[in-house]
Amino acid sequence: MTREEAIKILQRIAATYARFDLSDDKNVDIWLEALEDMSYPLVRARLKEHTRLKIFPPVIAEIAAYDAPENDFLDRQKEWRRDAEKRIQRDRASGYVPPRPPWES
Repeated sequence: MTREEAIKILQRIAATYARFDLSDDKNVDIWLEALEDMSYPLVRARLKEHTRLKIFPPVIAEIAAYDAPENDFLDRQKEWRRDAEKRIQRDRASGYVPPRPPWES
């Protein structure tokens, strides 16, 4: 999330909870640093849920939400299959016969 979005989150917390103190610069910096690594829409949704259920302001861990890491496994698997198919076709065209495994002898 951007710094501006993180500030919006802090302002929303301060507007909802009178006990949430934004006067301490160190505290604000800690929150901003933590929030900048998170997903704005996910944090906003968690904060909305928190304010609906809890009477005390959240700590960072209660509203922390991160985007799911990118998973390229399926793309790599498709590439492996293409490579294997090319190898099999190349071996068949050249007349290569793989050796039999010892347990089939």
